[in-house]
Amino acid sequence: MSSYKLGAVGPSTFDKLSMNILLLSPFLQSYGWGKYNMSLIFTSILGLICVFSNLPKNPIPKFVTIYLGYWFISNLISSTSILDIFHFGIIRTLIIYYLFFACFKLEYFITIYRKIVCFFVGYFFIQEFFQRIIGVKLPSLFSFLPICVSDDADGLLTNIAEGQRNSSFFSEPAILVQFILPILAFELLCTKIIPWKRVIFLVLALLFLQSGNALLGLLILGVMFAYKLLFIEKIKYKFLIIVSSIFFLVPVAAIYLNSSLGQSVLERGKTIKSDSVEKTGYVSSGFVRIYRGYFVFAEYAPIYKFIGNDHPNYQTQSASNSEVRYLFNDGELYFNSIQHVLIYTGYIGTFIFMIMLYKLWKDTTYGGKTILLIIFGLSFISFMFFTPLMAFYLLIPHSLKKGHSLQF
Repeated sequence: MSSYKLGAVGPSTFDKLSMNILLLSPFLQSYGWGKYNMSLIFTSILGLICVFSNLPKNPIPKFVTIYLGYWFISNLISSTSILDIFHFGIIRTLIIYYLFFACFKLEYFITIYRKIVCFFVGYFFIQEFFQRIIGVKLPSLFSFLPICVSDDADGLLTNIAEGQRNSSFFSEPAILVQFILPILAFELLCTKIIPWKRVIFLVLALLFLQSGNALLGLLILGVMFAYKLLFIEKIKYKFLIIVSSIFFLVPVAAIYLNSSLGQSVLERGKTIKSDSVEKTGYVSSGFVRIYRGYFVFAEYAPIYKFIGNDHPNYQTQSASNSEVRYLFNDGELYFNSIQHVLIYTGYIGTFIFMIMLYKLWKDTTYGGKTILLIIFGLSFISFMFFTPLMAFYLLIPHSLKKGHSLQF
């Protein structure tokens, strides 16, 4: 096994700026003007600079490029007007992912990632302290900045202020969860010596966030960590460690599930069933996030089920013809990531997308595989479809190569 130090060729100032903007993107995406949030603006500008500085080199993995290329072809085939052909969303995605893969240096990225995640999680725990002990809800979004995550900024701020869950500096808890999980997986499975203080700090944050995303991510992490401990690692006193862990984790899990935090998560879990609307009498956020998009895809014409159709007008028409038409208000078209793949690129695009994940899976380490499993699982319950946050889950596994030891 060869050994090398990742990032031995140091990142340039431009690389560092790009990686910092990437790490701050989940925060920056809450602010901006209309459809143009600050993350999109900054990454697009940096991406254009990067593209014109590096052509004809293409740093993006082949099957990521193939999927984005197929998405563009699918858009051309399903276009009904000249204006539809110019799909700036796909072009912009290609540009910013070109930037991310061209400028990514794992060692620098992880070093800054650790600092930023501790800052965000630290503020989250301060929010929890003030709310639970003092009875004061600290803000998650800054009202003096232009907010673009909702057409009704005042209504959004009111909902966050009146809500029971905190989310640090993000617009919702799920985004903070998705931000934490890649670095937590890296700390557990990609470091020579596990930084247990940081791991416990992040795990506690995930439990306090009361999120389905957090529980699913922790379940995948727990299974993969246990498998590594049982069947891959060669360590002394393995049996004693496993038995001790079981005797520790079982009562801890029972205490958590019986607490107000655990009960809140269990109550939220009841809303993810497909018949939750009939049983509860109202539309749950879980039903919307997990099932609604499949009803829309079911209304697609056979040709579009195979090739996909990402045009909003066709999606709106399909939504209005579906059994769940009453769930779509004012043209809102939220779908989770897997539904985006299906709806935008059909069965063919979904097949290419799965090959893309498999190629990344095949060439990465055990820790990289775990990060890919996490995003695959989260794709069924949340939206990250080719966002900067999704890049976290692709860049780290892509940079973790088999046959090399890490110097972390």
